[in-house]
Amino acid sequence: GTYNRNAFEQFFRNLRIESKSPKLGMILFDIDNFKSYNDCYSHNEGDKALKSVCEGVMATLTPDDPFLFRFGGEEFIVLVDHADDEKLIALAEKYREAVYNRQISRSDIDTFDRITVSVGCALFQRDDNQPVETYISEADAQMYLCKDHGKNCSAINGTIFNSKMKNCCSPK
Repeated sequence: GTYNRNAFEQFFRNLRIESKSPKLGMILFDIDNFKSYNDCYSHNEGDKALKSVCEGVMATLTPDDPFLFRFGGEEFIVLVDHADDEKLIALAEKYREAVYNRQISRSDIDTFDRITVSVGCALFQRDDNQPVETYISEADAQMYLCKDHGKNCSAINGTIFNSKMKNCCSPK
C-alpha cells in the first residue's frame, strides 16, 4: 500500500520544483533487527509484519501529510513540505509510536518484545540542487545514530528523541 522508490524519486523532483517552502524534510525509518525477525518467523511472516508496519504509519497520515514510500527491504521514506526541525521530529515520533503501538510481537531478540523502528530526519534547502542521495545519506546517518544508541527512537542533527524520554541523549 505504499509508493515505491521510483515514485519517491519522481515526487522528490516535483516537490523541489513546485514547493513554495524554502525548506523540505526527509524522514527515513528502518525496522529494527528485521533480518532476525525474518530468520526466526519466516519471510511470509516478515511480509505480514511489513504490511502491518505500513498500515500503522499510514493510519496516522492526514490529507495534509506527506506520502509513505518503501525505499528498500525494510526501509521507508517520508518527504515533508514546509518542514522545520520541530515538525520533522514530531512526525518521526508519531510514525515511530504508530509502529510500536501495532504491538507486532517478537521473541527473537532480548531487546524488545515487539517490532520497533529507528527514525532519522534530515532538513534541507529546497533549491540547493544537491542530489537526493545527499539527503538520504544525512537521514540514514541519523537513523544509524538511533540504532547505535538503543533503537526505537528518532534523531535529527545528532540529537536523539523518544517521546517517552523527550530528548533522551545527545551523543554529539
